[in-house]
Amino acid sequence: MAEEVGRYEYPEEEHIELWYRCTERSCIVFLEFTDGWNEVVEVRHALRAAIEKNTNAVRVTRESSIPSANNGDKSRLNIPRDHLRFAVCEFKPYQPRFNSDFYTVEHEDLLLVKELKHNVAVVSLHGEQLVYKFMTSTCYQNSFETEVENYRKLAGAIGVPKLRAVVRKAGVIQGFLICYIEGPNLWAAIKNGNLGNEVILDITYRIIHLATELERRQFYHQDLKCSNIVRRQTDGELFFIDFDGGITPGMYRLTRLGFILSEGPAANDALFTLGRTLWELWAGDYPRQVVDGDRVENETARDIIRACEEGTVVSISDLRRRYCPKGDYIDHDTVSSSVGA
Repeated sequence: MAEEVGRYEYPEEEHIELWYRCTERSCIVFLEFTDGWNEVVEVRHALRAAIEKNTNAVRVTRESSIPSANNGDKSRLNIPRDHLRFAVCEFKPYQPRFNSDFYTVEHEDLLLVKELKHNVAVVSLHGEQLVYKFMTSTCYQNSFETEVENYRKLAGAIGVPKLRAVVRKAGVIQGFLICYIEGPNLWAAIKNGNLGNEVILDITYRIIHLATELERRQFYHQDLKCSNIVRRQTDGELFFIDFDGGITPGMYRLTRLGFILSEGPAANDALFTLGRTLWELWAGDYPRQVVDGDRVENETARDIIRACEEGTVVSISDLRRRYCPKGDYIDHDTVSSSVGA
């Protein structure tokens, strides 16, 4: 009957706005739920009300005695339509947007340098090149809010690009800016085939060092993988990117999926994902649920990956102590100056 086009959730409220494409009438319908909502039941009721009222904009309210959407009451799944109130309202076009109180710049002040992918570009602001990541109709509000907050939380961390600003376009926050790191991500570097075993081993140690630095901040990169690690062209330093809370098949244990999505990764989850990232680095392939350790020819790397897979270490810091050479693989001063103080 309909497919979702977009949604916007107001901060710290049950107020939510939804846009659906009504296939029956071939139009976009705006639905405003002022008191919370239930996707399974109430969207269907609201879309039917829009058809009956011959409108493309409906405001939905409920009787005050009906429980709200976020209190966990499962009986609400069976709320009958006659407890809901439907009123014609003004249509509001969909604008992808998210909430943030971070320092804001205007989209009009950005100069495009080059596009990287469909919703990521390199731009210039006041002479500084920055990565601009912005929402499209296929993006999720929560993932952008999560990523901005994670960059804020990791401010000053080694190997994490600095968050510069969020971007306002057409009156709403719909993107953010981080420092630009000139260089390929590790997956692209692997596929180019120009990394020797000695370099890859050095990269292995650097990844572990960066992951340890984040662990010291009680933070684990939920979607760590080679395509989310950028290698700077000038000096080979590594940077973790894409902190939006996503998750990639093959990078976690299936039995842990529910916990990771609801609570975030624990230490053992982070170790497992780190091991899969290193296997990806050495094997040059996407990991499946079971990976072949023999595809990693380097004995040291193979031992590290096995330790992550089998959980024979208790933390990433423990992994570094056991397997990485003593010494600092991170030039703190160089990295700090490149991502901004």
